[in-house]
Amino acid sequence: MEAPAQGREAGYVARLAEVHHALVAVRSVLESHNWDSYAGGGRAMPRRAGGRLHCDYLVEAPRGVLYHRYTLGEDLRVESAKIVTPTQLNVPSMEELSAQALAARPPAGVGDVKRTVEMVVRSLDPCLSCSVHRVVLEA
Repeated sequence: MEAPAQGREAGYVARLAEVHHALVAVRSVLESHNWDSYAGGGRAMPRRAGGRLHCDYLVEAPRGVLYHRYTLGEDLRVESAKIVTPTQLNVPSMEELSAQALAARPPAGVGDVKRTVEMVVRSLDPCLSCSVHRVVLEA
């Protein structure tokens, strides 16, 4: 059996599957109207305001907390959606720790800077270094 997608397409398929799973969970919460009995693996925090339903959803992911926020109209159609990934939450820490590591051990050249920053990034988010293109630094 052949994989349905390879390369970049596989990432898109995985993201779509994750969003689909989140939307199914949100719909389940919305339809149950019994917020205390929800057991979707995360924590849903729905609230009504101005005729709309707002739902924040937190779930622990392998690299940290995954946060979803949805706003639904009276017909329960999604009007807006925001997803904050663990990588987004880790970036400030990556920047701070990279600066600290470089200050503690001044680099001898561009190669040292690159290796130090890559080490910090991998320690906080091992998937990031494999999923993005590198920036080429010139001396």
